[in-house]
Amino acid sequence: MYDKEKLIRSRLQDDLSRSLFEVRLRYAETQDYDAFTEALHPLVRDGYFVNYEMQDILVRNGTREVVLYGAGKTGRRNRAILSLAGMDVLAFVEDNPSGRESRFEGLPVVGPEALEREPFRRAVIVICCPSRALSVREMLLGSGISGQRIWVPSSSRGLVSINKPMQYFDVFAPSGEETFVDAGAYDGQSLLDFRTWTGGQYRKVFALEPLEEMEAVIRRRTEGMHGVEILPYAAWNREETLSFQVDGDSSAVTEEGGIPVCADRLDHLVREPVTFLKMDIEGSELPALEGARGLILRDRPRLAVCLYHKRWDILDIPAWILSLVPEYRFWIRHYSGTDLETVLFASVREEPVGMDVQKWRLPRAARLYQMMKAKRKTS
Repeated sequence: MYDKEKLIRSRLQDDLSRSLFEVRLRYAETQDYDAFTEALHPLVRDGYFVNYEMQDILVRNGTREVVLYGAGKTGRRNRAILSLAGMDVLAFVEDNPSGRESRFEGLPVVGPEALEREPFRRAVIVICCPSRALSVREMLLGSGISGQRIWVPSSSRGLVSINKPMQYFDVFAPSGEETFVDAGAYDGQSLLDFRTWTGGQYRKVFALEPLEEMEAVIRRRTEGMHGVEILPYAAWNREETLSFQVDGDSSAVTEEGGIPVCADRLDHLVREPVTFLKMDIEGSELPALEGARGLILRDRPRLAVCLYHKRWDILDIPAWILSLVPEYRFWIRHYSGTDLETVLFASVREEPVGMDVQKWRLPRAARLYQMMKAKRKTS
């Protein structure tokens, strides 16, 4: 494994990439989520964006003020992420705060009755107790609080995910001759981002999306875009029918209990020269890359491939790419305050030219990570 790590490190092109690689690798080894996020947050402190669902709630309520219902681990994690995103976190809420300290993480702890009083009456309420989120929501609604003020995060961790828009397109600069393959097109948002990135100057787009209902959404959202071909397949390493568990933008291949979808190799599906290949397919990235072997060898496209769906993707995916084309160079970026949204960018060119990487002057993430772990052990 050490040789694999050494090889990948030798291909990383900037300090930010090297630091994110170290933090992600240590997380794969230890699975210590809190140590991971403490080391991560200084590296992604710029460019935070509240996920679209919560952004809508904040806009509808005309506020950036938030209170967190639940003064525990999830609440503490959400407080850190929301603060990074520039939200004004006012307080924690507990059912019965009189039996505990009146402050937590430096913020006041108040009871539900305070939510309709100043200074909290306009704040969005984020429920941070996943095991009883629905009952808390019903209780708040029963007390007269508007449902428009209440948000239950959809993440299985109960975390607020913070993402930067255009996350697949902020490293490379476009050319006017782009042919883009979007493996995992879902609702077409990444296709719209691609159009924005290119200014509408591109050759063709191939959008892979195996769910029939999402194909209709993509067609509607990309109406007016030229050169869009929707392929109703999952990217895979062979032609077969897969079982697919439908779960919104986290739909993925499953062993049982899903619906049947058609899968095939990109080598079979895309015959034209490709300049840019993006993969965000919930853990199927490595078999999909194997199914694009001929395409990658033929065209050597730029790549944007997610690295976070499986524990050892941080090593296995870049190592596989280098085994196929040793000339690839790597950049790593991370687009959330959680363990979601780590993307590997790869190119055989001397890049990136799409952003100023010289602004990053970062400490060695491995040292930072160890300092954070030591701090937690002694606190």
